[in-house]
Amino acid sequence: MSKTLTLNDAEYEAVRRAAQTQGLTPEAWIAQAAHRLLDSKADQGDGMLSVADISPYPGLEHAPDYMQAWAERRAAERGGTPEEHLRAWWEKMTPRSMPALTDKEQEKVRRRMRRHFGAVSSGDPHSADNERIDRDLMRYYQVEASQEDAPEEESAP
Repeated sequence: MSKTLTLNDAEYEAVRRAAQTQGLTPEAWIAQAAHRLLDSKADQGDGMLSVADISPYPGLEHAPDYMQAWAERRAAERGGTPEEHLRAWWEKMTPRSMPALTDKEQEKVRRRMRRHFGAVSSGDPHSADNERIDRDLMRYYQVEASQEDAPEEESAP
């Protein structure tokens, strides 16, 4: 039997990154993580999962050097291990899913958002012209590239 699981973009991206660090597909990573968590919770007897249990924390060894250094400083200052501090940071900073909104709540949010439409004017009626924006960006990057390729002028002694 198979079932479909719906994740928002941020959740899927977090799962994809976690799976990639272990050389797995997102589907395989979710299945493996679920088995591991359910087995560990069965051993503890409560059967309840918390957000911390399902956080796609990659582990200290996969953290960038600057995060490892931060975790080591934090552990030296406050006690505990770098792993504990990095995990706590990860759990605090990991995006959480918003609860599903009712149709009435969604309409209220849309009305509130629409109040901002047209609130800012650049004074240029064509400022949202995508083709114009693309041309401007191409000109900018061509100038940047030509400046990087130009030989440096030597200053006179």
